Order: sequence, then C-alpha cells, then structure tokens
Amino acid sequence: MMKRNETLWIACLFIVLGLLVGYHPWIGGNDQGDSTHVVEGTQRIVIDDWGRSVVVPAEAKRIVSLTSAYEPILLEMVGPSRLGAVSFLSKTKGYGPNYELAKSVKVSLYSYAVEKIVYLHPDLVLAPEYTNRDVLDGLDHMGIPVVIVSSPKTVQGTLELVERLGVVVGAEHKARDMTAKMQQDIEEVKALSAETKGQVVISMSSMDGYAGSDSLFDDMTRVMGLVNGPSHLGYAPRTAFTEERIIEMDPNVILIPVYDKSEMAWQALYRDNPGLQTVRAVREGRVVTMPASDLYTGNQFIGESMKDILRILRESEKGDGTHE
Repeated sequence: MMKRNETLWIACLFIVLGLLVGYHPWIGGNDQGDSTHVVEGTQRIVIDDWGRSVVVPAEAKRIVSLTSAYEPILLEMVGPSRLGAVSFLSKTKGYGPNYELAKSVKVSLYSYAVEKIVYLHPDLVLAPEYTNRDVLDGLDHMGIPVVIVSSPKTVQGTLELVERLGVVVGAEHKARDMTAKMQQDIEEVKALSAETKGQVVISMSSMDGYAGSDSLFDDMTRVMGLVNGPSHLGYAPRTAFTEERIIEMDPNVILIPVYDKSEMAWQALYRDNPGLQTVRAVREGRVVTMPASDLYTGNQFIGESMKDILRILRESEKGDGTHE
C-alpha cells in the first residue's frame, strides 16, 4: 500500500509539473502586462479587434496592410524591408507623410484583391475593421494570418493604434518611442491652440462627411481648440457638405486636402463659387489648400499635422490662401 501511495504521489507531481511547463508561455505573456498577446517561441497569439485569436510570427518578415492609413506607422516601426507591399498612395507626395521611405518598397498596390495579396506570400496581413468579409475569408482559407485592427476615431485612439500595431508586429519598444514623441507633439499643440482658439473650420474631402461629426478630424479640432462646423451644428456622422450646409456652418476657414496638382481645382470650386460668396471663409480669402497627409493623419505624425494646421490658420489670417 505504501509503494502504491508513493507511486500515485510521484505521478501527480509529474502531472502538475507538466501543466506548469505547458502553461509557461501564457504566464510569460501575462507578466508582460498585455493579456492580448502571448509569445510562444517563434510565434505569438494575438486577440484582434473582432475578438479572434490569431497565430502570427513573433517577428513577421513580409507584412501587408489592407489600408494605406497604417503604412506610415509600419514604415517607421519595422522599416520598408519587412513590408511585402505598400499602397501607391503611400508613395505619393502630399499623401504619404514618409513617402520617400515608402518608395523603398518595390511592390505598389492599387487594390486589395485576394489574388494579389496571396501572390505576395505575406506572413502577416493587417486589416481595418471595414475590410470586405470575402477578402478576409479568402485569406483565411489560404492559411494567411489576418489581424483586424480598428482605425482610430480620436487622437487618443491614434496613440493606441501605434501601440496596438507594435504588439502585433513584435515592435513594442519602438512603438513606445513613437508614442512618447506623439505625446510631446500633442502637448505643444495644446500650447499653440490659444492663438486660433474658437475658429470654425471644415475640412473638405472626396469622401462625403469624412471630416464630419465623430470623425478623427472632429476630435483633432477639439485638441487644437477649434470648432468643427458639422459637429457644432449637430450633423449626423458622414453627412455630406452641400452648399446649403456650408453656408449654414459659415466657417472661418475651409481646408482643402491635396496630393495631386489636378486637385488644386478644388480650391477654385469653393473660392470662386457664386453660391458661397457670403461664407466667411470665402469672403475673407481663407479657402486654403494643404497636404492631404495633414488631414488624413491617423498615424504617428498626428501631432505634427495639428501644428501644421494651426500654422496655416495663422498664416491665412494674413491673406495667404495657398499652402502646399
């Protein structure tokens, strides 16, 4: 009986030790203070923004993003050598804030068809929450890990996006360095906001209501001490900026994002429009152009972009209405 008890005790001990060894990676993941990912040797398990557990490489070597919005972050975070492709927009001056770096990536994407992505042999695909479900299912079917990362709607959310991407691609330290610089820029923005505080602005876009209520630009105006016209009047998100609504908003400044010379016609469209001549921004010559990268800026440059916007607003008060 004694030998039998000893045998049972030893067997239980080995079971307990086996469980501890088996759970060690999970314990290690929790010790890092982030329960959304667990490192297991050459892989990591992340919980994406759809609540799915996705196994990805611990350090992905061929990353593809299904939105140009995340590429400026990735270009700085992991470098162009670890990107399998980037959108042609990221290589476009005025749209891509680090477009020169983006040019180092050989492959340019003009669309996100499943066949094109599969052909690139990515070991990690990052997708925004609005990605077509058929694309996601197709990539999953091919065994390509896809992580859903939601696009930011606030300045704080942009900081969190950088940190989130850092976790997914295994570059947490670089992400922390980037967000520290972002925080510093944002504090400088708040200090500068006193000079233009309270001015009503609207940012135009080819995407109806892109800069409307509850948008990223809407939150940026709060940080800058400005008033976003559509939000101030209570327009629902994504409400189109018709002539009648622009007249109702009566902004001090109309911002026109440009990244192509042909889009300079946008400025004339609003500045010379007979139906808008009573609008303050038009009447005072404050319909101003600026790089689209400053207005479509859910990335690490958001603080610098807000400083640029405030500078342009100050300059526009002096009568200079074009800022490329």
